[in-house]
Amino acid sequence: MALALVGCAATPPKSPDDEDAPSAARSSDPAYRADIQLICDVDGLAQVDSRDPLEAPRQRDAYWLDHVTQPDAIYFLTVFRSKADAERLSMLTDEAALLKLPRCPLVAALQSGA
Repeated sequence: MALALVGCAATPPKSPDDEDAPSAARSSDPAYRADIQLICDVDGLAQVDSRDPLEAPRQRDAYWLDHVTQPDAIYFLTVFRSKADAERLSMLTDEAALLKLPRCPLVAALQSGA
């Protein structure tokens, strides 16, 4: 009896940088841009007291989970929430710059350790 081995074409693995970098298509999507701006503006929108280190993250998460709806923004948020504060700051700073957002108050809050 002969055995046939069938191989699957594998796609090359992505580098870690590719995973978090937005594609040109995502960055030009108005809904994606709006959701990233919402992520940036969360403290004002959800009336978060960023000086409260226990309550602020919970309030931000609750607001984001209820209001971020664009699939790529949900993915960004999922990765963002899994990172340490320094990585969050870097991710959000880079994303806001790429999208040319006029403001990102959460970047300032993260810089201050809030």
